Amino acid sequence: VTLMLDTSGSMSSVGRELGVSGFAVKEACDQVGIDCTVVTFDSDSQELWRAIDRHVEPVALKPGGGTNPISAFNVLDSHREEQKYHLVIILTDGVWNGDVKCHDYASDGRVFLGVAFGAEVDTAYLLRVGCDQVVNIDAIEQLPEVVRNFLLNFLG
Repeated sequence: VTLMLDTSGSMSSVGRELGVSGFAVKEACDQVGIDCTVVTFDSDSQELWRAIDRHVEPVALKPGGGTNPISAFNVLDSHREEQKYHLVIILTDGVWNGDVKCHDYASDGRVFLGVAFGAEVDTAYLLRVGCDQVVNIDAIEQLPEVVRNFLLNFLG
């Protein structure tokens, strides 16, 4: 699993919740033996936790900058660790900069789940940029449950 968290300026009101939710997803995956990498993206990207990191601690993120996921997409192949499947979860509240499409980073067994944060987010946009499935949430705290449900249905 790769969790890509939008930490652009428009997410500044939920920085703490983003860090806690990313931590919850990472911990849940670790507990059931699923490799999970958590990446943030704004004008640049940063690996928050790598798949090999264990016993991580929640962090408060400080969102700022634009919404450009390209550097996060560029490292997806290094997150796969030769697994048959690679779920990429993208949490965002808006439109990305540039013409970045999930299709450009597709590979066998890689699935993109778009998580639209906020009632005003255009979920159709996430489908247009190539997410295989899209869900909408109105609270960041819903993210771990969305991931859990998707994994149960996907792997089920």
